Amino acid sequence: MVATELGYILGQQLPAERVDMDITPQHLKVTSRIKHAILQKYLPAWSNILGSANSTLGYVDCYAGPGVYEHGGVKSDGSPVIAVKAADRYLEKGQGIRS
Repeated sequence: MVATELGYILGQQLPAERVDMDITPQHLKVTSRIKHAILQKYLPAWSNILGSANSTLGYVDCYAGPGVYEHGGVKSDGSPVIAVKAADRYLEKGQGIRS
């Protein structure tokens, strides 16, 4: 979601912004690495457990940063990408689709 879409949802007028995906990724901090490791382990288990009893799951990351970071010269997924990948894997298993 870009800033202008978020502003529309919140009823605010925000300036249009463009994100250049070729910008050098931010360096990944230790606290973010820990958060990402927890999310990679926790989100699949969370979705399996809660998805078995609920037809709709939602996830909100109030501290999400950019989708890509740099760590040791290598690009690393940020929490938004980690969450989307976990959701994709969950749906690929046929879970979360109910009649």
